[in-house]
Amino acid sequence: MIQKEEYIALAINKYIAENAKIPKDEDSNLDWEEIEPYLGVNFTKTNPFTKNELIVVFDEKNSAFIKGILEVDSKYKTDFNYLYSFYTTNQFRVNTQAPKDNTKTNLLIGSQVLYGKLQEDIKEKLSINEKVYFEGQNCTKDEYFYEIKNKELVYKNCRGDYSIEVYQESPIYLDDSEDLNYVRAKIGDKAYVQKNGEWFEYYFQGSVEFPWIAVGDGTALTSKVEEEEAFEEKVLKYIPNAKDLVIRQSGGCMLANGDIFCWGNNVNKKVGISSYGQIDEGLSPDFINTPVMLKTQIDNIKVGTTTYDIKSKNWYNNPYRVKFDKMSMNSTNVCGISPIFIDGVNATVKVGGDLYCNGRINSTYYEDLSTNVIESSILKRNKFFYTGKADGLNNSTEIYLKDLAMVEDAMAVLTDTGKIYTIGKNYKGALGINRSDNFYQSETPLLVSSDTGIIFKKIFALRDTRTFGAIDTENRFYIWGDRGNTIYLRPTLISNSLKFDPDAIFVNTNEFILKSLTGTFYKTNGTAIQSVPASTIEGNPISLSYYKDNLGQEFWLYIDENLKLKGSSSLLSCKEPNETTNCNSVSNEIFDTSLVQLNSTNNQVNSKYANFTNVSVFKLDHQISEIYEDFEDDLVGWNRQNTHDGGTQATTFLGRWGSGSSAIDYVNKTFDFGSSNANKAITIKLDFYEIDSWDNEIFYIYINGIRHNLSSFPGEVYINGELQNTVAKNFRLNRNDGGTSLVVSGSSWSGDEEKHQITINTTLNSSGRVRLGFSSTLNESVSNESWGVDNIEIYRSSDNKLLERNDFEPISGWSSTTVTAVPDNGDTTQVPATRFLGRFPANSPCSGNPCSNDSPFILTKTYTFPGFANYEVDIEFDFYEIDTWDGEKFEFYANDELLAMDHFVMDGQQYLQDSNITGINLQDNIRPETGYNRDQTYRYKLRAKLNSNAQVTLKFRTSLEFTDSLYANYWSKFNEGVDNESWGLDNVRVKLRETNKKFVCAMTGVEDASQMYCWGNVARSIPILSTSLYDMSKINTINKLFISQDGEKSNQMSYDEFFNDGKLFLKYPTYIGGFDYPFYFR
Repeated sequence: MIQKEEYIALAINKYIAENAKIPKDEDSNLDWEEIEPYLGVNFTKTNPFTKNELIVVFDEKNSAFIKGILEVDSKYKTDFNYLYSFYTTNQFRVNTQAPKDNTKTNLLIGSQVLYGKLQEDIKEKLSINEKVYFEGQNCTKDEYFYEIKNKELVYKNCRGDYSIEVYQESPIYLDDSEDLNYVRAKIGDKAYVQKNGEWFEYYFQGSVEFPWIAVGDGTALTSKVEEEEAFEEKVLKYIPNAKDLVIRQSGGCMLANGDIFCWGNNVNKKVGISSYGQIDEGLSPDFINTPVMLKTQIDNIKVGTTTYDIKSKNWYNNPYRVKFDKMSMNSTNVCGISPIFIDGVNATVKVGGDLYCNGRINSTYYEDLSTNVIESSILKRNKFFYTGKADGLNNSTEIYLKDLAMVEDAMAVLTDTGKIYTIGKNYKGALGINRSDNFYQSETPLLVSSDTGIIFKKIFALRDTRTFGAIDTENRFYIWGDRGNTIYLRPTLISNSLKFDPDAIFVNTNEFILKSLTGTFYKTNGTAIQSVPASTIEGNPISLSYYKDNLGQEFWLYIDENLKLKGSSSLLSCKEPNETTNCNSVSNEIFDTSLVQLNSTNNQVNSKYANFTNVSVFKLDHQISEIYEDFEDDLVGWNRQNTHDGGTQATTFLGRWGSGSSAIDYVNKTFDFGSSNANKAITIKLDFYEIDSWDNEIFYIYINGIRHNLSSFPGEVYINGELQNTVAKNFRLNRNDGGTSLVVSGSSWSGDEEKHQITINTTLNSSGRVRLGFSSTLNESVSNESWGVDNIEIYRSSDNKLLERNDFEPISGWSSTTVTAVPDNGDTTQVPATRFLGRFPANSPCSGNPCSNDSPFILTKTYTFPGFANYEVDIEFDFYEIDTWDGEKFEFYANDELLAMDHFVMDGQQYLQDSNITGINLQDNIRPETGYNRDQTYRYKLRAKLNSNAQVTLKFRTSLEFTDSLYANYWSKFNEGVDNESWGLDNVRVKLRETNKKFVCAMTGVEDASQMYCWGNVARSIPILSTSLYDMSKINTINKLFISQDGEKSNQMSYDEFFNDGKLFLKYPTYIGGFDYPFYFR
């Protein structure tokens, strides 16, 4: 029976492709007379089970169903359940889709015929009474129809003895000026039209009364295009033609007219603003509050034998600049793919298809960079993918790219031949190279491991997990990377039977939503895939988004075929910032009125439609606070070493001092960075704490003993972004002195303290040293007025490398506080160990050798975040593998949940090869007396949850190994002591994250009428300047409207109603200015 159904499906598909019509009779049954020639001479119409003639019916949308196993309700028998179950499997099907299950209802529906893409398109057009013709077939003048051309449908207008395409790419050339009345293009596209033997130029201004406007002496042309039909076509093409919009934690990027615009967190200069050239050089451009167009590497232009030098002119906005077809980003880089062009003269010559990136890049892998540069604000071309292209002669070794997707620490690119390459770190299997080593990384592109013969055509990435997806030319979907409790190390097929629409795949926080070719929506669920419940959606959505929070609550939003936004009511009603409390009646009315305005069927072009075209729910992956421990002794070198525990906000800082602190360089330290940094420019950043009742008194800064308000001061000083050279800034109680409000435990005038950010630009001396000092004019005791300093950071200006950091935090709370200090030996090819927690033994002492059990050594610490029970935390640390490990085990737990387990093996071990994890070499001076110089560091990045007491206990466990089949060996069972094999920790970070907050962004309109609206807890994911909700009374300088420093990222910039606990909160659907393009949410 299944074989018969497959034959029928093939015949129907072939008939539609060759006849451009549906083979059904007037009763919507299969017309056997029409289809018989396509079935073959030996085919019989008899159903082997019922002995009746096979029944094939078509629904109102021309979908075909074969009633192969059950024709009428009364013939259903539970005794046949085994037969029914076999019939409903898709294992033996290719061209049909079995019923969803073996229930009577679904068996009566029958198996659905799967249409090919061309047949599906023809079916859809015919179901809405559109005409479909073959190329060259006669048509009636002025009618609109779809022509089958190269296995695709092209929308055309009949001009009598010829026809023209309605939607065309610029530049457009027409011999008859009348034809321009029927042509549509992108806004700004040009057309060259012949009238009376002369050529005239026009440009397209959009769907208005006179869409084409003449340039010069031309004439305006009237519109005859049937706008309603054109609008429906644009809706269908919205997602396939939309450009990339990436919204992430604290920022994002958009692709508009081929250029990339970014905003938000500017770490590694990835938002396009470097450390120079801004309005006020004292402001560090840590966050950019408006979209900025990224600069792209400039190459000189050669025309014939003449080369035009535009590179030396820094002419970044030149008309020859590189444009982009695809774009993506993560926390360290923004990357784009340039379009592939075919030479107009020789169609075999290709150009473009290159990868460009900014952010954390270097000259080994990217062009146009100095050897000492490790980050760039300018998009630079990747050397690997440009190899061989410079000569303009195509050969088989050249690689041309057409798609791009990025997750944290990794990117995937797709070639025009259907291969996938990955770059970055293999954490959670993200590189897809069939390698379990979490620490392996490669900046040289690696070919993804996939089965022979698979050709991919699109790639995707989830937003908040290290998970990639790809669809092949057979419309099968693959996935690799992090899937919760499972890691897929290579592209893995999610379903053997299902095929999906490549233009209806929607990325979300941690799951994909996919539409099958039969019209059913599916959701990935870890390693499984399941259909979206019918109760969740109605009709045939054009856009669908899904979000699941940490409490297991699911949220859905979708846009139906009439462009109405529907879904979870909590996302479509006014909420307070906690997202659970309903708004008051006034706010409810504002929210509902605005949403109704957009969601009513009042579309200006076609009144049956509302206005939404795309929607997505975003997780607010916002960092609330961070605890960082680097175990350095920050008091070393300071002439005064008293510290004060300032509590949760101020933490431990250097201070406090009051009267008697007026001497030159009263508090000072000389920083020595060695002769290799002689005369190098540096930037010093620090926090100055103004505590209690200052009375117009002054805080002084010194460089090499010279006070900052003297003309001889060697550099510049900025306090809260204001230049202070030759100016002595006064500070006073109960007055906003430009800083941030601060709570300092132990102060006398609680609530009157301020934190002031100070930036100093200066130069190291000829020995690579600088002395930093402070004093004040305070004249009262510490109990009445005082000061302190904290978070002192010194950066080398040339590459923004952090040279030293003093945060004065003590080592506390660890079950062992053993520390080891190792000086930097100057070897830049290896990582200096500096001062770290450890060394600790690989196991606890045990009796006998070999030992009788694994004898674990355990190190713990508990972190507390009051008021944030059950919130998520990101945990990062460096694990130091020291000396001669022999397969012993390392385990990491958070609140007793095992999050990581690895084994470490020394180079040259007697029984084992080195372990399958790749570390980074530490400088070889931790234990020089051993002669072993292959100590390594491994960076772990993990996510856990606080418990109900708002605590997370980190447990680091090392032990002997007795049972593991790969690592247990003679030496892994021996107690060898801390002087033979040991370990340590460094750079521990525990980052408290906003756990269950979310926001919505939705597009309205099509093409030039596109607009974006967002609502919810957006924080810095959306640029505040684009919302127009900024309150200038909350922003003390015009510079800070555009740029925010890291220490000010939670400062209020918006009106009170739209500010919540350091974050921007869009209470109502808010128009986001400057995002007026068709966007696909990446």
